[in-house]
Amino acid sequence: MSNHEIQDYVNCVCKQIRWKNYRSAIRNELQGHIADSMDDFMGQGESEGEAIKKTFVELGSPHVIGKELNEVYKPEFDKGKLFFTGLFILFLVLVRKWGDCLKQAKSTV
Repeated sequence: MSNHEIQDYVNCVCKQIRWKNYRSAIRNELQGHIADSMDDFMGQGESEGEAIKKTFVELGSPHVIGKELNEVYKPEFDKGKLFFTGLFILFLVLVRKWGDCLKQAKSTV
């Protein structure tokens, strides 16, 4: 049951992360933090069940954590790449139109 509770908590956090590429890294790191915290509590004499409860209280709401992590783990918007991609597409469209005009000119001659 304890592993199920941990997975539910981690899944709830990861569902808040919009960018799926970051979920695996966040999942691994969060599981590591939970394991470390549980080890600390169990080292103080707590049962596994109590250690899980106290760890979750210490970490806080999985919804809040997930939303905060979602704000931190956002891909950066690269305006330069967007500009040059648009410019390249425009160039390709113009080359194609120019090629069509040349074909039309040759067919009329």
